[in-house]
Amino acid sequence: MGNGAAKKILIVDDDVALMRVMREALTSMLRCEVDTSPKPEYGFELALKKTYDLMLFDFSMPMIDGAMLSHWEGLQPLCPTQNCAATPPRHRQGR
Repeated sequence: MGNGAAKKILIVDDDVALMRVMREALTSMLRCEVDTSPKPEYGFELALKKTYDLMLFDFSMPMIDGAMLSHWEGLQPLCPTQNCAATPPRHRQGR
């Protein structure tokens, strides 16, 4: 990833196996710091407590899905599909 601090990524997905694969790929290949949660409620708490460069939410989780999480966080979607990434709002990036 070059010089500087490692990029911080949050992954929230109820598919634990997929989440582990994504975490392993991001940490080993790109040297990112990755937090994960299979529970949207905990993922939401992490998003409020920490600053992330990228957040990946599963848009088809039961009860609270990625669309709801991104709406609560005021995130900027990177793509309009079910499997979507989101970036933190600009006003929160500097905290």
